[in-house]
Amino acid sequence: MPKSGGFVAAAQQDIVNFHAIYELYRERVFRYIRFHVPTKEVAEDLTSESFIKAISAFSRFNGREAECASWLYTIAGNTIADWYRKKQEVPLDEKIENPAGEQCVEKINNKIDARIEQDQLLFCINQLAEKERLVLILKTFEEFLNYEYYYRVDPKSAPKKSKQA
Repeated sequence: MPKSGGFVAAAQQDIVNFHAIYELYRERVFRYIRFHVPTKEVAEDLTSESFIKAISAFSRFNGREAECASWLYTIAGNTIADWYRKKQEVPLDEKIENPAGEQCVEKINNKIDARIEQDQLLFCINQLAEKERLVLILKTFEEFLNYEYYYRVDPKSAPKKSKQA
């Protein structure tokens, strides 16, 4: 195995040396895939599939060490996309009836509606002037009291605190 670096050059000379690239990037590619798929087992399968594709296509890779990681992540991303496409291509007559299906669809629709509403709200908030946006954020999200956000936003117009005990 080559010392720090030289993995790509060694593998380009002899594909047997690809194991060094595999050892260097296996865990990183696995974590990337695991973040995007539902189970560890699927992530393990897709990681293996990604490296098989990488070995098959390595003769066409003409990049440097620094580009190897992004090339591998691109392959992993494409492998994930392929997996999701295949997963959705189940013929209708082969689908299993799911008694909770309507509830799942309703939950998904509710999440989509909430996301659309959130996006619309963020769009409207971004249309506000900077000072108005700050007041809204401090009052709503940070739960500042009225006098507290006056001091943050416009100290000159802040009402005087009462000295009552």
